[in-house]
Formats: sequence, C-alpha cells, structure tokens
Amino acid sequence: MQLITVTQPTEEPVSYQEAKDYLRLGLDQEQTLIESYITSAREFCEKYQNKTYLTTVYKYVTDDVAFPIVLPNPPIQSVEKIEFQKRDGTITEWDNTNYVVDTSGRFGVIRPAESYELPENLASVNTLQITYTAGNTSTAEVSERVKNAIKLLVSHWYENRVPVSMNTMTYNIQFTVNALLDQDRVMPV
Repeated sequence: MQLITVTQPTEEPVSYQEAKDYLRLGLDQEQTLIESYITSAREFCEKYQNKTYLTTVYKYVTDDVAFPIVLPNPPIQSVEKIEFQKRDGTITEWDNTNYVVDTSGRFGVIRPAESYELPENLASVNTLQITYTAGNTSTAEVSERVKNAIKLLVSHWYENRVPVSMNTMTYNIQFTVNALLDQDRVMPV
C-alpha cells in the first residue's frame, strides 16, 4: 500500500502570526524558517495521529482489491475516482455506479454497489488506485489540542536549533505533544 500526496493543503492550521505571537516575537524575523517549522509540525502531528487536518488530495495505491476499502488519513471529504491497472499497464477508470462511498463515519469506506463489475485482466502490482480528498475544510475545524501541539513543536524547534540532550525539557515536550495528540489519534485499520 502506498499513500501519495497529490495536492498539499493551501493553508496551515496555525498561521505565521499565531506562531509569532506564541514565540513572543515583536518583529517579523525569520518568517520563512518559522513557516517551515509550522509545516513540519503539522506533518509530524498528522503522521502521528494518522489524520489529515486540512483539505489534501491523496492517491491510495494497493495491490489488493478487497472490499470494503477503508481509506487512510480521515476525515474523508470525497472520492474523485477509482482506477484499475491492467496487465498491459493501461489505467482504466471504474464507473462510479460500481461503488458507494460512505463518509459519514470516522473513516471513509468504499463498498461495492449491489451490482458491480471489476475490470478484467488486472495487474498484480498497483492494481487499485483511488484518488480522494481528505481533511477539514477550514482551520476552525482543527482542534485547539492539535494547534497547541503544533505551536509547542514550533517553539521547541525555534528555541533549540541543534539537537538537545535527553533532559527533562525534551521529555516534557514529547510528553505534552503526545498527550495532546493521543486523545484523537486514529489507529490504522
């Protein structure tokens, strides 16, 4: 199974101004660095929680064609297309009348329609390719716990630009970030 990011989110859950205020910086200094920390912190938190915070387009590629298919990194907004790779390498889009997408629960689930047909002569590698959109549609939908975890990481990285020794501070940052993120962590199915 591969999960490929097709389109990154166009905004971050924490803005530069919010991070700057959290860091108690008066001047606009090192904006590019701080913005890169924000992106890195979001990516770290998303990976830890197995979630997507803001609208992102993914391509899920697998060799297995077994239903139901549970899509990773919820919340799922929509499925754009499902494609199959044939033995000759051609990609065929599966008609959307062959499947049903359920985004009402915690996970996005794809189930076959009552009457469906799989394409013939399927490849044994990268057989199924699903393009879908996941994440919240606005920063207001991202929990404050997540935003605080991102700010903590940004602050830690900004203040400690080189590796730090394993002392109490390092453990406290890790413990605090994990404590904030564990509450809504999604365990892969």
